[in-house]
Amino acid sequence: MDEESLTLLGDFLEESREGLDEADRLLMGGADASSPDRVHGLFRIFHTIKGLAGFLDLEAVSGLAHATESLLGEFRERGRGLDEAASELVLDATGTMRVLLDEVERSAGGRDELRLPDEFASVMERLATLGSVPAPTPRSSDGAPASMPTGPCSGRDAPQAGSGAGGTSQAPQPAGAGSVAPHRIKVDLGRVDRLLETIGELVIVESMVSSAPELAEVRSGRLRKSLGQLAKITRDLQDMAMGLRMVPVGGLFQKMARLVRDLARRSGKEVELVTEGEGTELDRSIVEALADPLVHLIRNAVDHGIEGREERANVGKPPCGRIRLSARQQGGSIVIEVADDGRGLDADRIFAKAVERGLVRRESRPPDAEVFALIFAPGFSTAREVTEISGRGVGMDVVRQNVEGLRGRIAIESEPRRGTTFRLVLPLTLAIIDGTLLRCGDETTIVPTLSIVESFRPRPSVLSSFSGSDLIRHRDEVLPLLNLGALLGLPDGEAVTEPSLVVVVETMGRRLALRVDEVVGQQQVVIKGLGDLAREVPFVAGGAILSDGRVGLILEVDELERLALPDPCTSRGAWPGVARV
Repeated sequence: MDEESLTLLGDFLEESREGLDEADRLLMGGADASSPDRVHGLFRIFHTIKGLAGFLDLEAVSGLAHATESLLGEFRERGRGLDEAASELVLDATGTMRVLLDEVERSAGGRDELRLPDEFASVMERLATLGSVPAPTPRSSDGAPASMPTGPCSGRDAPQAGSGAGGTSQAPQPAGAGSVAPHRIKVDLGRVDRLLETIGELVIVESMVSSAPELAEVRSGRLRKSLGQLAKITRDLQDMAMGLRMVPVGGLFQKMARLVRDLARRSGKEVELVTEGEGTELDRSIVEALADPLVHLIRNAVDHGIEGREERANVGKPPCGRIRLSARQQGGSIVIEVADDGRGLDADRIFAKAVERGLVRRESRPPDAEVFALIFAPGFSTAREVTEISGRGVGMDVVRQNVEGLRGRIAIESEPRRGTTFRLVLPLTLAIIDGTLLRCGDETTIVPTLSIVESFRPRPSVLSSFSGSDLIRHRDEVLPLLNLGALLGLPDGEAVTEPSLVVVVETMGRRLALRVDEVVGQQQVVIKGLGDLAREVPFVAGGAILSDGRVGLILEVDELERLALPDPCTSRGAWPGVARV
Protein backbone atom coordinates (compact mmCIF):
# COMPACT_ATOMS: atom_id res chain seq x y z
CA MET A 1 0.00 0.00 0.00
CA ASP A 2 1.11 3.56 -0.65
CA GLU A 3 1.23 6.16 2.12
CA GLU A 4 -2.26 7.50 1.44
CA SER A 5 -3.77 4.02 1.46
CA LEU A 6 -2.00 3.18 4.71
CA THR A 7 -3.46 6.31 6.28
CA LEU A 8 -6.96 5.30 5.16
CA LEU A 9 -6.37 1.80 6.46
CA GLY A 10 -5.28 3.15 9.84
CA ASP A 11 -8.45 5.21 10.11
CA PHE A 12 -10.52 2.18 9.11
CA LEU A 13 -8.88 -0.08 11.71
CA GLU A 14 -9.39 2.49 14.46
CA GLU A 15 -13.05 3.10 13.60
CA SER A 16 -13.77 -0.61 13.18
CA ARG A 17 -12.26 -1.50 16.55
CA GLU A 18 -14.28 1.26 18.20
CA GLY A 19 -17.36 -0.18 16.52
CA LEU A 20 -16.57 -3.67 17.79
CA ASP A 21 -16.15 -2.31 21.31
CA GLU A 22 -19.59 -0.75 20.99
CA ALA A 23 -20.95 -4.06 19.66
CA ASP A 24 -19.66 -5.85 22.75
CA ARG A 25 -21.33 -3.26 24.98
CA LEU A 26 -24.61 -3.74 23.16
CA LEU A 27 -24.39 -7.52 23.34
CA MET A 28 -23.36 -7.68 27.00
CA GLY A 29 -25.40 -4.80 28.34
CA GLY A 30 -27.59 -6.76 30.74
CA ALA A 31 -31.32 -7.44 30.47
CA ASP A 32 -31.79 -5.22 27.41
CA ALA A 33 -28.92 -6.74 25.43
CA SER A 34 -31.30 -8.67 23.17
CA SER A 35 -33.83 -5.87 22.57
CA PRO A 36 -34.74 -4.85 18.99
CA ASP A 37 -33.14 -1.42 19.55
CA ARG A 38 -29.83 -3.11 20.24
CA VAL A 39 -30.18 -5.13 17.03
CA HIS A 40 -30.49 -1.86 15.09
CA GLY A 41 -27.28 -0.60 16.68
CA LEU A 42 -25.42 -3.85 15.91
CA PHE A 43 -26.69 -3.84 12.34
CA ARG A 44 -25.36 -0.32 11.75
CA ILE A 45 -21.93 -1.25 13.12
CA PHE A 46 -21.42 -4.22 10.82
CA HIS A 47 -22.97 -2.37 7.88
CA THR A 48 -20.39 0.40 8.33
CA ILE A 49 -17.50 -2.06 8.60
CA LYS A 50 -18.68 -3.86 5.49
CA GLY A 51 -18.85 -0.68 3.44
CA LEU A 52 -15.44 0.62 4.47
CA ALA A 53 -13.81 -2.79 4.03
CA GLY A 54 -15.25 -3.07 0.55
CA PHE A 55 -13.85 0.34 -0.35
CA LEU A 56 -10.37 -0.85 0.74
CA ASP A 57 -10.73 -4.21 -1.06
CA LEU A 58 -10.52 -6.17 2.18
CA GLU A 59 -12.62 -9.10 0.99
CA ALA A 60 -12.35 -11.29 4.10
CA VAL A 61 -13.33 -8.45 6.42
CA SER A 62 -16.15 -7.38 4.14
CA GLY A 63 -17.38 -10.97 3.85
CA LEU A 64 -17.49 -11.56 7.61
CA ALA A 65 -19.19 -8.21 8.19
CA HIS A 66 -21.73 -8.95 5.45
CA ALA A 67 -22.58 -12.38 6.87
CA THR A 68 -23.06 -10.95 10.35
CA GLU A 69 -25.07 -8.03 8.99
CA SER A 70 -27.33 -10.43 7.09
CA LEU A 71 -28.09 -12.41 10.25
CA LEU A 72 -28.83 -9.23 12.19
CA GLY A 73 -30.92 -7.94 9.28
CA GLU A 74 -33.33 -10.87 9.55
CA PHE A 75 -34.00 -10.16 13.22
CA ARG A 76 -34.15 -6.43 12.51
CA GLU A 77 -36.74 -6.73 9.74
CA ARG A 78 -39.06 -8.69 11.99
CA GLY A 79 -38.63 -6.35 14.95
CA ARG A 80 -37.10 -9.10 17.01
CA GLY A 81 -34.38 -9.13 19.66
CA LEU A 82 -31.59 -11.68 19.43
CA ASP A 83 -32.04 -15.01 21.17
CA GLU A 84 -29.23 -16.58 23.18
CA ALA A 85 -27.80 -18.59 20.28
CA ALA A 86 -27.70 -15.57 17.97
CA SER A 87 -26.13 -13.37 20.66
CA GLU A 88 -23.39 -15.94 21.24
CA LEU A 89 -22.75 -16.21 17.52
CA VAL A 90 -22.50 -12.45 17.01
CA LEU A 91 -20.10 -12.26 19.95
CA ASP A 92 -17.98 -14.93 18.29
CA ALA A 93 -18.12 -12.93 15.07
CA THR A 94 -16.85 -9.79 16.81
CA GLY A 95 -13.98 -11.79 18.33
CA THR A 96 -13.05 -13.25 14.95
CA MET A 97 -13.28 -9.81 13.37
CA ARG A 98 -10.79 -8.42 15.90
CA VAL A 99 -8.29 -11.17 15.10
CA LEU A 100 -8.83 -10.54 11.40
CA LEU A 101 -8.24 -6.79 11.80
CA ASP A 102 -5.03 -7.50 13.69
CA GLU A 103 -3.90 -9.71 10.83
CA VAL A 104 -4.76 -7.01 8.30
CA GLU A 105 -2.67 -4.52 10.27
CA ARG A 106 0.25 -6.95 10.47
CA SER A 107 0.30 -7.70 6.77
CA ALA A 108 -0.37 -4.14 5.56
CA GLY A 109 2.51 -2.63 3.65
CA GLY A 110 4.47 -5.87 3.66
CA ARG A 111 4.83 -8.86 1.43
CA ASP A 112 3.25 -11.37 3.79
CA GLU A 113 -0.08 -12.75 2.69
CA LEU A 114 -3.04 -12.21 4.94
CA ARG A 115 -3.75 -15.33 7.00
CA LEU A 116 -7.35 -15.99 7.97
CA PRO A 117 -8.00 -16.77 11.65
CA ASP A 118 -8.46 -20.45 12.44
CA GLU A 119 -12.06 -19.92 13.49
CA PHE A 120 -12.97 -17.82 10.42
CA ALA A 121 -14.45 -20.67 8.36
CA SER A 122 -16.51 -22.12 11.21
CA VAL A 123 -17.96 -18.73 12.16
CA MET A 124 -18.90 -18.03 8.55
CA GLU A 125 -20.57 -21.44 8.32
CA ARG A 126 -22.51 -20.91 11.54
CA LEU A 127 -23.67 -17.48 10.38
CA ALA A 128 -24.99 -19.02 7.18
CA THR A 129 -26.61 -21.95 9.02
CA LEU A 130 -28.41 -19.82 11.59
CA GLY A 131 -29.83 -17.77 8.71
CA SER A 132 -33.51 -18.22 9.55
CA VAL A 133 -35.06 -16.46 12.53
CA PRO A 134 -36.66 -18.85 15.07
CA ALA A 135 -40.20 -18.68 16.39
CA PRO A 136 -41.44 -15.44 17.97
CA THR A 137 -40.41 -14.68 21.52
CA PRO A 138 -43.05 -15.63 24.13
CA ARG A 139 -44.71 -12.56 25.59
CA SER A 140 -45.97 -11.91 29.09
CA SER A 141 -49.53 -10.99 29.96
CA ASP A 142 -48.80 -7.27 29.57
CA GLY A 143 -47.51 -7.77 26.05
CA ALA A 144 -43.85 -7.22 26.88
CA PRO A 145 -41.31 -9.78 25.73
CA ALA A 146 -40.72 -12.46 28.34
CA SER A 147 -37.30 -12.50 30.00
CA MET A 148 -34.63 -14.07 27.87
CA PRO A 149 -31.44 -15.64 29.21
CA THR A 150 -28.34 -13.62 28.44
CA GLY A 151 -25.76 -16.19 29.45
CA PRO A 152 -25.05 -19.15 31.70
CA CYS A 153 -25.92 -17.23 34.85
CA SER A 154 -29.32 -15.92 33.78
CA GLY A 155 -31.08 -18.04 36.36
CA ARG A 156 -29.48 -16.11 39.22
CA ASP A 157 -30.96 -13.05 40.82
CA ALA A 158 -28.39 -10.89 39.10
CA PRO A 159 -29.03 -7.14 39.23
CA GLN A 160 -30.36 -5.65 36.05
CA ALA A 161 -28.61 -3.06 33.94
CA GLY A 162 -28.89 0.42 35.31
CA SER A 163 -30.05 -0.75 38.74
CA GLY A 164 -27.08 0.93 40.79
CA ALA A 165 -23.75 -0.64 43.45
CA GLY A 166 -24.62 -4.50 41.43
CA GLY A 167 -24.89 -6.09 37.77
CA THR A 168 -23.41 -4.50 34.75
CA SER A 169 -23.65 -0.76 34.61
CA GLN A 170 -26.29 0.89 32.50
CA ALA A 171 -25.32 0.23 28.93
CA PRO A 172 -25.09 3.15 26.51
CA GLN A 173 -28.18 3.95 24.53
CA PRO A 174 -28.07 3.28 20.81
CA ALA A 175 -27.47 6.22 18.53
CA GLY A 176 -30.56 8.32 18.02
CA ALA A 177 -32.22 7.21 21.25
CA GLY A 178 -32.93 10.71 22.47
CA SER A 179 -29.38 11.85 23.23
CA VAL A 180 -26.97 13.88 21.14
CA ALA A 181 -23.41 12.54 21.03
CA PRO A 182 -20.72 15.17 21.66
CA HIS A 183 -18.71 16.37 18.71
CA ARG A 184 -15.20 14.91 18.66
CA ILE A 185 -12.03 15.46 16.71
CA LYS A 186 -9.09 13.11 16.33
CA VAL A 187 -5.75 14.46 17.46
CA ASP A 188 -2.39 12.76 17.31
CA LEU A 189 -1.50 11.55 20.80
CA GLY A 190 2.03 12.87 20.41
CA ARG A 191 0.67 16.40 20.09
CA VAL A 192 -1.47 15.97 23.20
CA ASP A 193 1.52 14.72 25.18
CA ARG A 194 3.65 17.65 24.03
CA LEU A 195 0.87 20.06 25.04
CA LEU A 196 0.71 18.50 28.49
CA GLU A 197 4.48 18.69 28.90
CA THR A 198 4.43 22.38 27.97
CA ILE A 199 1.66 23.11 30.45
CA GLY A 200 3.64 21.26 33.09
CA GLU A 201 6.57 23.56 32.43
CA LEU A 202 4.20 26.53 32.71
CA VAL A 203 3.09 25.31 36.14
CA ILE A 204 6.71 25.15 37.28
CA VAL A 205 7.59 28.62 35.98
CA GLU A 206 4.44 30.16 37.50
CA SER A 207 5.35 28.67 40.88
CA MET A 208 8.91 29.98 40.59
CA VAL A 209 7.74 33.49 39.66
CA SER A 210 5.14 33.68 42.44
CA SER A 211 7.70 32.52 45.03
CA ALA A 212 10.56 34.72 43.81
CA PRO A 213 12.20 36.55 46.76
CA GLU A 214 12.35 39.73 44.67
CA LEU A 215 8.54 39.92 44.85
CA ALA A 216 8.39 39.47 48.61
CA GLU A 217 9.06 43.16 49.21
CA VAL A 218 6.71 44.44 46.50
CA ARG A 219 3.68 46.17 47.99
CA SER A 220 1.69 46.64 44.77
CA GLY A 221 -1.85 45.34 45.27
CA ARG A 222 -2.36 45.34 41.52
CA LEU A 223 0.63 43.05 41.01
CA ARG A 224 -0.55 40.72 43.76
CA LYS A 225 -3.98 40.55 42.17
CA SER A 226 -2.46 39.80 38.76
CA LEU A 227 -0.27 37.06 40.23
CA GLY A 228 -3.33 35.53 41.88
CA GLN A 229 -5.19 35.53 38.58
CA LEU A 230 -2.16 34.01 36.86
CA ALA A 231 -2.07 31.24 39.46
CA LYS A 232 -5.79 30.55 39.03
CA ILE A 233 -5.63 30.49 35.23
CA THR A 234 -2.56 28.25 35.33
CA ARG A 235 -4.34 25.83 37.68
CA ASP A 236 -7.47 25.82 35.51
CA LEU A 237 -5.40 25.24 32.39
CA GLN A 238 -3.56 22.44 34.15
CA ASP A 239 -6.83 20.79 35.24
CA MET A 240 -8.23 20.98 31.71
CA ALA A 241 -5.01 19.58 30.28
CA MET A 242 -5.06 16.72 32.72
CA GLY A 243 -8.63 16.05 31.62
CA LEU A 244 -7.30 15.35 28.13
CA ARG A 245 -5.30 12.46 29.59
CA MET A 246 -8.22 11.01 31.51
CA VAL A 247 -10.37 8.25 30.04
CA PRO A 248 -13.09 6.11 31.67
CA VAL A 249 -12.20 2.55 32.61
CA GLY A 250 -15.43 1.30 31.04
CA GLY A 251 -13.75 0.27 27.78
CA LEU A 252 -11.17 -1.77 29.68
CA PHE A 253 -13.86 -3.37 31.83
CA GLN A 254 -15.82 -4.33 28.73
CA LYS A 255 -12.81 -6.22 27.40
CA MET A 256 -12.62 -8.09 30.70
CA ALA A 257 -16.30 -9.01 30.36
CA ARG A 258 -15.53 -10.59 27.02
CA LEU A 259 -12.55 -12.39 28.56
CA VAL A 260 -14.66 -13.85 31.38
CA ARG A 261 -17.19 -15.16 28.89
CA ASP A 262 -14.52 -16.85 26.77
CA LEU A 263 -12.65 -18.33 29.75
CA ALA A 264 -15.85 -19.65 31.30
CA ARG A 265 -16.74 -21.45 28.09
CA ARG A 266 -13.27 -22.98 27.82
CA SER A 267 -13.18 -24.10 31.45
CA GLY A 268 -16.73 -25.50 31.47
CA LYS A 269 -17.76 -23.27 34.40
CA GLU A 270 -20.63 -20.88 34.87
CA VAL A 271 -19.24 -17.43 35.60
CA GLU A 272 -20.69 -13.95 35.38
CA LEU A 273 -18.91 -10.62 35.63
CA VAL A 274 -20.42 -7.74 37.57
CA THR A 275 -18.87 -4.35 36.89
CA GLU A 276 -19.14 -1.18 38.94
CA GLY A 277 -17.78 2.32 38.45
CA GLU A 278 -17.14 2.13 34.69
CA GLY A 279 -17.33 5.90 34.49
CA THR A 280 -14.33 6.31 36.80
CA GLU A 281 -11.54 8.09 34.93
CA LEU A 282 -7.82 7.35 34.95
CA ASP A 283 -4.78 8.58 33.09
CA ARG A 284 -4.80 7.06 29.61
CA SER A 285 -1.36 5.55 30.01
CA ILE A 286 -2.41 3.87 33.27
CA VAL A 287 -5.54 2.39 31.67
CA GLU A 288 -3.45 0.96 28.84
CA ALA A 289 -0.91 -0.52 31.26
CA LEU A 290 -3.65 -2.05 33.43
CA ALA A 291 -4.90 -4.40 30.72
CA ASP A 292 -2.22 -7.05 31.29
CA PRO A 293 -2.51 -7.18 35.12
CA LEU A 294 -6.31 -7.43 34.95
CA VAL A 295 -6.11 -10.24 32.40
CA HIS A 296 -3.85 -12.24 34.75
CA LEU A 297 -6.07 -11.61 37.76
CA ILE A 298 -9.26 -12.58 35.96
CA ARG A 299 -7.71 -15.68 34.38
CA ASN A 300 -6.66 -16.84 37.86
CA ALA A 301 -10.08 -16.03 39.28
CA VAL A 302 -11.83 -18.16 36.66
CA ASP A 303 -9.32 -21.03 36.70
CA HIS A 304 -8.30 -21.21 40.38
CA GLY A 305 -10.86 -19.16 42.27
CA ILE A 306 -14.29 -20.11 40.93
CA GLU A 307 -15.23 -23.71 41.69
CA GLY A 308 -16.99 -26.13 39.37
CA ARG A 309 -20.74 -26.60 39.57
CA GLU A 310 -20.64 -29.67 41.83
CA GLU A 311 -18.12 -28.21 44.24
CA ARG A 312 -20.17 -25.03 44.59
CA ALA A 313 -23.32 -27.08 45.22
CA ASN A 314 -21.56 -29.08 47.95
CA VAL A 315 -20.77 -25.90 49.91
CA GLY A 316 -24.19 -24.33 49.37
CA LYS A 317 -23.26 -21.83 46.68
CA PRO A 318 -25.30 -21.07 43.56
CA PRO A 319 -24.02 -22.88 40.48
CA CYS A 320 -22.88 -19.70 38.78
CA GLY A 321 -19.74 -18.04 40.11
CA ARG A 322 -19.47 -14.29 40.25
CA ILE A 323 -16.50 -12.02 39.64
CA ARG A 324 -16.87 -8.36 40.60
CA LEU A 325 -14.71 -5.80 38.84
CA SER A 326 -15.06 -2.33 40.32
CA ALA A 327 -13.39 1.06 40.26
CA ARG A 328 -13.80 4.03 42.57
CA GLN A 329 -11.97 7.21 43.43
CA GLN A 330 -10.58 7.41 46.94
CA GLY A 331 -8.91 10.72 47.66
CA GLY A 332 -6.30 11.30 44.97
CA SER A 333 -6.10 7.61 44.09
CA ILE A 334 -8.17 5.12 42.15
CA VAL A 335 -9.01 1.78 43.75
CA ILE A 336 -9.70 -1.11 41.39
CA GLU A 337 -10.89 -4.40 42.86
CA VAL A 338 -11.13 -7.86 41.33
CA ALA A 339 -13.21 -10.00 43.69
CA ASP A 340 -14.56 -13.53 43.23
CA ASP A 341 -16.88 -15.65 45.36
CA GLY A 342 -14.78 -18.77 44.87
CA ARG A 343 -12.86 -21.10 47.16
CA GLY A 344 -10.39 -18.50 48.44
CA LEU A 345 -6.63 -18.79 48.88
CA ASP A 346 -5.24 -21.74 50.83
CA ALA A 347 -2.73 -20.09 53.18
CA ASP A 348 -1.38 -23.42 54.49
CA ARG A 349 -0.74 -24.72 51.01
CA ILE A 350 0.91 -21.46 49.92
CA PHE A 351 3.14 -21.56 52.99
CA ALA A 352 4.10 -25.19 52.38
CA LYS A 353 5.00 -24.40 48.78
CA ALA A 354 7.04 -21.41 49.91
CA VAL A 355 8.94 -23.62 52.38
CA GLU A 356 9.59 -26.14 49.61
CA ARG A 357 11.04 -23.38 47.41
CA GLY A 358 13.16 -21.95 50.20
CA LEU A 359 11.28 -18.64 50.43
CA VAL A 360 10.45 -19.05 54.13
CA ARG A 361 11.55 -21.18 57.07
CA ARG A 362 9.15 -23.77 58.40
CA GLU A 363 9.79 -22.81 62.04
CA SER A 364 8.10 -19.41 61.86
CA ARG A 365 4.83 -19.02 60.01
CA PRO A 366 3.80 -15.42 59.22
CA PRO A 367 0.16 -14.28 59.43
CA ASP A 368 -2.12 -15.26 56.55
CA ALA A 369 -2.11 -11.74 55.08
CA GLU A 370 1.67 -11.92 54.73
CA VAL A 371 1.58 -15.49 53.42
CA PHE A 372 -0.76 -14.40 50.63
CA ALA A 373 1.91 -11.97 49.40
CA LEU A 374 4.11 -14.98 48.57
CA ILE A 375 2.08 -15.67 45.44
CA PHE A 376 3.79 -12.64 43.88
CA ALA A 377 7.16 -14.37 43.96
CA PRO A 378 8.46 -15.11 40.42
CA GLY A 379 7.41 -18.55 39.20
CA PHE A 380 5.31 -19.28 42.31
CA SER A 381 2.32 -21.57 41.73
CA THR A 382 0.32 -24.02 43.83
CA ALA A 383 -1.68 -25.38 40.88
CA ARG A 384 -1.87 -29.17 40.90
CA GLU A 385 -1.93 -29.26 37.14
CA VAL A 386 -1.14 -26.98 34.24
CA THR A 387 -4.13 -25.92 32.17
CA GLU A 388 -4.36 -23.92 28.98
CA ILE A 389 -5.57 -21.00 31.09
CA SER A 390 -3.04 -20.89 33.94
CA GLY A 391 -0.91 -22.91 36.33
CA ARG A 392 2.61 -22.38 35.01
CA GLY A 393 3.75 -20.11 37.83
CA VAL A 394 3.80 -17.01 35.69
CA GLY A 395 1.58 -13.98 35.82
CA MET A 396 1.27 -12.80 39.43
CA ASP A 397 4.83 -11.51 39.58
CA VAL A 398 4.09 -9.63 36.35
CA VAL A 399 0.96 -8.19 37.96
CA ARG A 400 2.95 -6.84 40.87
CA GLN A 401 5.72 -5.44 38.69
CA ASN A 402 3.26 -3.69 36.38
CA VAL A 403 1.25 -2.20 39.23
CA GLU A 404 4.35 -0.96 41.01
CA GLY A 405 5.64 0.43 37.73
CA LEU A 406 2.54 2.66 37.76
CA ARG A 407 3.42 3.89 41.27
CA GLY A 408 0.58 1.78 42.59
CA ARG A 409 0.27 -0.99 45.13
CA ILE A 410 -1.69 -4.22 45.44
CA ALA A 411 -3.20 -6.00 48.43
CA ILE A 412 -4.98 -9.32 48.90
CA GLU A 413 -7.91 -10.28 51.09
CA SER A 414 -9.17 -13.86 51.12
CA GLU A 415 -11.44 -16.11 53.17
CA PRO A 416 -11.78 -19.87 52.72
CA ARG A 417 -14.94 -20.73 50.77
CA ARG A 418 -15.88 -17.05 50.62
CA GLY A 419 -13.59 -15.79 47.88
CA THR A 420 -10.63 -13.54 47.20
CA THR A 421 -10.26 -9.83 46.55
CA PHE A 422 -7.28 -8.21 44.85
CA ARG A 423 -7.19 -4.47 45.52
CA LEU A 424 -5.12 -2.22 43.26
CA VAL A 425 -4.49 1.34 44.46
CA LEU A 426 -3.29 3.58 41.65
CA PRO A 427 -2.55 7.28 41.16
CA LEU A 428 -4.99 9.28 39.06
CA THR A 429 -2.18 10.34 36.79
CA LEU A 430 1.51 9.74 36.28
CA ALA A 431 2.24 13.40 35.52
CA ILE A 432 1.36 15.52 38.55
CA ILE A 433 0.92 14.83 42.26
CA ASP A 434 -0.01 16.83 45.35
CA GLY A 435 3.11 16.60 47.46
CA THR A 436 4.21 17.55 50.96
CA LEU A 437 7.72 18.97 51.18
CA LEU A 438 9.96 17.55 53.92
CA ARG A 439 13.33 19.10 54.80
CA CYS A 440 16.34 17.16 56.05
CA GLY A 441 19.39 19.37 56.43
CA ASP A 442 19.75 21.35 53.23
CA GLU A 443 17.74 18.84 51.15
CA THR A 444 14.02 19.04 50.44
CA THR A 445 12.14 15.86 49.48
CA ILE A 446 8.55 15.29 48.42
CA VAL A 447 6.09 12.70 49.72
CA PRO A 448 2.60 12.29 48.19
CA THR A 449 0.27 14.16 50.50
CA LEU A 450 -2.24 11.32 50.54
CA SER A 451 0.37 9.01 52.07
CA ILE A 452 0.91 11.23 55.12
CA VAL A 453 -1.14 10.46 58.23
CA GLU A 454 0.22 13.06 60.67
CA SER A 455 3.35 14.74 62.01
CA PHE A 456 4.39 15.39 65.62
CA ARG A 457 7.33 16.23 67.88
CA PRO A 458 8.17 13.10 69.90
CA ARG A 459 9.27 12.84 73.52
CA PRO A 460 12.49 10.91 74.21
CA SER A 461 10.53 8.33 76.23
CA VAL A 462 8.71 7.00 73.13
CA LEU A 463 11.94 6.11 71.29
CA SER A 464 13.56 2.68 71.45
CA SER A 465 15.51 0.22 69.37
CA PHE A 466 15.44 -3.51 68.72
CA SER A 467 17.97 -5.63 66.83
CA GLY A 468 19.61 -2.52 65.45
CA SER A 469 16.35 -0.98 64.21
CA ASP A 470 14.84 2.24 65.58
CA LEU A 471 11.26 2.15 66.83
CA ILE A 472 8.79 4.75 68.08
CA ARG A 473 5.67 4.24 70.17
CA HIS A 474 2.73 6.35 69.07
CA ARG A 475 -1.01 6.03 69.69
CA ASP A 476 -0.69 2.52 71.18
CA GLU A 477 1.30 1.42 68.15
CA VAL A 478 4.99 0.62 67.75
CA LEU A 479 6.21 1.91 64.38
CA PRO A 480 9.52 1.43 62.54
CA LEU A 481 11.44 4.72 62.52
CA LEU A 482 13.59 5.56 59.48
CA ASN A 483 16.18 8.33 59.51
CA LEU A 484 15.43 10.11 56.23
CA GLY A 485 18.63 12.12 56.39
CA ALA A 486 20.71 8.94 56.66
CA LEU A 487 18.82 7.34 53.78
CA LEU A 488 19.64 10.38 51.62
CA GLY A 489 23.30 10.15 52.58
CA LEU A 490 23.43 13.57 54.23
CA PRO A 491 26.66 14.30 56.16
CA ASP A 492 24.99 14.69 59.56
CA GLY A 493 22.21 12.19 58.92
CA GLU A 494 23.67 9.38 61.05
CA ALA A 495 24.51 11.74 63.93
CA VAL A 496 20.90 12.56 64.74
CA THR A 497 19.85 10.74 67.90
CA GLU A 498 16.57 12.43 68.76
CA PRO A 499 14.37 13.58 65.87
CA SER A 500 13.01 17.09 66.05
CA LEU A 501 10.00 16.02 64.01
CA VAL A 502 8.43 12.70 62.99
CA VAL A 503 6.14 12.22 59.99
CA VAL A 504 3.91 9.12 59.95
CA VAL A 505 3.19 7.73 56.49
CA GLU A 506 0.90 4.89 55.49
CA THR A 507 0.85 2.44 52.61
CA MET A 508 -1.38 -0.58 52.16
CA GLY A 509 -2.69 -0.20 55.71
CA ARG A 510 0.79 -0.32 57.28
CA ARG A 511 2.49 2.67 58.86
CA LEU A 512 6.03 3.79 59.47
CA ALA A 513 7.67 6.94 60.81
CA LEU A 514 10.26 9.22 59.19
CA ARG A 515 12.76 11.43 60.99
CA VAL A 516 12.78 14.89 59.38
CA ASP A 517 13.83 18.40 60.33
CA GLU A 518 10.82 20.31 59.02
CA VAL A 519 7.54 20.00 57.14
CA VAL A 520 7.90 22.88 54.68
CA GLY A 521 4.41 22.82 53.16
CA GLN A 522 2.40 21.45 50.27
CA GLN A 523 2.91 21.95 46.55
CA GLN A 524 1.53 20.40 43.39
CA VAL A 525 4.55 19.16 41.49
CA VAL A 526 5.21 17.92 37.98
CA ILE A 527 6.98 14.55 38.09
CA LYS A 528 10.22 14.30 36.15
CA GLY A 529 11.99 11.02 35.49
CA LEU A 530 15.58 10.74 36.68
CA GLY A 531 16.59 7.85 34.41
CA ASP A 532 19.68 5.92 35.46
CA LEU A 533 20.43 8.44 38.21
CA ALA A 534 17.77 6.95 40.48
CA ARG A 535 17.85 3.34 39.32
CA GLU A 536 19.99 2.24 42.25
CA VAL A 537 17.89 4.16 44.79
CA PRO A 538 14.64 2.18 45.04
CA PHE A 539 12.83 4.62 47.33
CA VAL A 540 13.12 7.53 44.84
CA ALA A 541 10.23 7.68 42.36
CA GLY A 542 11.44 10.73 40.43
CA GLY A 543 12.21 14.39 40.81
CA ALA A 544 10.40 17.71 40.64
CA ILE A 545 11.45 21.32 40.22
CA LEU A 546 10.46 23.24 43.33
CA SER A 547 9.32 26.85 43.52
CA ASP A 548 12.86 28.00 44.37
CA GLY A 549 14.20 26.36 41.21
CA ARG A 550 15.93 23.49 43.03
CA VAL A 551 15.24 19.82 42.35
CA GLY A 552 13.44 17.82 45.03
CA LEU A 553 13.40 14.03 45.13
CA ILE A 554 9.96 12.37 45.16
CA LEU A 555 9.98 9.51 47.66
CA GLU A 556 8.32 6.16 46.93
CA VAL A 557 6.50 5.38 50.16
CA ASP A 558 5.97 1.72 49.28
CA GLU A 559 9.73 1.27 48.91
CA LEU A 560 10.39 3.08 52.19
CA GLU A 561 8.00 0.64 53.81
CA ARG A 562 9.99 -2.27 52.43
CA LEU A 563 13.15 -0.91 53.95
CA ALA A 564 11.49 -0.96 57.35
CA LEU A 565 8.99 -3.83 57.00
CA PRO A 566 9.54 -7.31 55.56
CA ASP A 567 8.73 -8.47 52.07
CA PRO A 568 8.72 -12.22 51.36
CA CYS A 569 9.18 -11.81 47.62
CA THR A 570 12.33 -9.68 47.57
CA SER A 571 15.70 -9.48 49.23
CA ARG A 572 14.80 -6.23 51.02
CA GLY A 573 13.90 -6.83 54.65
CA ALA A 574 13.11 -10.13 56.30
CA TRP A 575 10.66 -11.49 58.83
CA PRO A 576 11.98 -13.61 61.63
CA GLY A 577 12.04 -17.00 59.95
CA VAL A 578 11.97 -15.67 56.40
CA ALA A 579 14.95 -16.43 54.22
CA ARG A 580 16.38 -13.84 51.84
CA VAL A 581 15.95 -14.86 48.20
